[in-house]
Amino acid sequence: MSFSLCRGVLVIPRLIYTSHGSPVRWVEIIQTASRPAVASLLSATGLFLLNREFAFAVHGLKGLAASCLVFGLMYIGLWLILPGGRRTLKSMLGLIRYLR
Repeated sequence: MSFSLCRGVLVIPRLIYTSHGSPVRWVEIIQTASRPAVASLLSATGLFLLNREFAFAVHGLKGLAASCLVFGLMYIGLWLILPGGRRTLKSMLGLIRYLR
């Protein structure tokens, strides 16, 4: 547990050190990573609460597939709800189309 705590506490100093002298500031890294992190944490919490409330009787691969589908839908939905999420998703889809 102390290892996990130390890794969490040392994230900011590590970012400051590694981005020193770089054109990318550590604050920009945090801002970029915050939207996926928030969406992921909220989706995981929502899936946990749904599984507790509606005790899905499906186990095994079917349960895993259902959980992945629900998590993915919540994740994309939260991206759209979060500030700037719709614009970011549109730009990512445009990049995918361009790369094809």
